[in-house]
Amino acid sequence: MIGLIEIIPIASLIIFFYFLAKPPAWLEKVQKNKFENENGGLIDGYDQEYAASVGRKIERVAEINADYSRYKILGSNVLNASVDPSGTVYITLGILNLVQDDENALAAVLAHELAHFSAGHARDRRRERVKYELLRHLLSVGGWIMGKIGTQISKVGIAQYSQAQELEADRIAISYLSLAGYDPFAMSRLLI
Repeated sequence: MIGLIEIIPIASLIIFFYFLAKPPAWLEKVQKNKFENENGGLIDGYDQEYAASVGRKIERVAEINADYSRYKILGSNVLNASVDPSGTVYITLGILNLVQDDENALAAVLAHELAHFSAGHARDRRRERVKYELLRHLLSVGGWIMGKIGTQISKVGIAQYSQAQELEADRIAISYLSLAGYDPFAMSRLLI
């Protein structure tokens, strides 16, 4: 017979994985605020409207409902852009400084992020994270060394999955750029 001492850790794990797989709205908001603050906070201004106008051209050819996508500028000088599961596209000041007045380059960055969104990569990444977290916890039951092995397997598995997502997003983004009338070679100029 299972006692209360055995049920509490099992119930805790079930709750942990449930929230990992489907976080409540308040937790997603907390995570979003944390992400924004860790990346220089939000910056309002002209660049945001410019990015949104370029992004909407990509959204039309990608057949993404414009109501779901919002464009936000982060104060970080790191060269980065990302999209979350809600369709919010984040662009850092570092990226804006890199692309400057090159609308084709900005379109390439946004097309890549919108390709992640339309391909459902954020949802897929969450599912993969749950799978690898479960594996990591199961292996950690075998002791410290097995826990370390599980952590490494988790990191490698998620990284490999991310490479496949990046390649798919690049392929999709090139078609979006071409259909929207932007230079599809802008993608390669950003990578050099």
